[in-house]
Amino acid sequence: RWRCGHWATVELDRLAGGRAVVCQPLDKDSYGRVVARCRRGNSDLAKHMVAGGWGLAYRQYSEDYVDVEDAARSARRGAWGSEFEAPWDWRRRIRGN
Repeated sequence: RWRCGHWATVELDRLAGGRAVVCQPLDKDSYGRVVARCRRGNSDLAKHMVAGGWGLAYRQYSEDYVDVEDAARSARRGAWGSEFEAPWDWRRRIRGN
């Protein structure tokens, strides 16, 4: 066991670098939560997280980051260098669905 979420948080903090992050609302999910694309300058933070192996492409809703996720997985970057359970699979298992 290891705290992959902790290390993902550390990486996001590093990417943001204490600078302003601007999030552009794109949609709302089925729970009414805002879905947004967040940037620091011209940098898409989600894309960097997925490329580094610290985030996953949520293929159910978008294919925006599929290529960078596939590359991170092939290179075993970040969490891909070990075993982990995708967040949506963990939530489904915890709920018993």
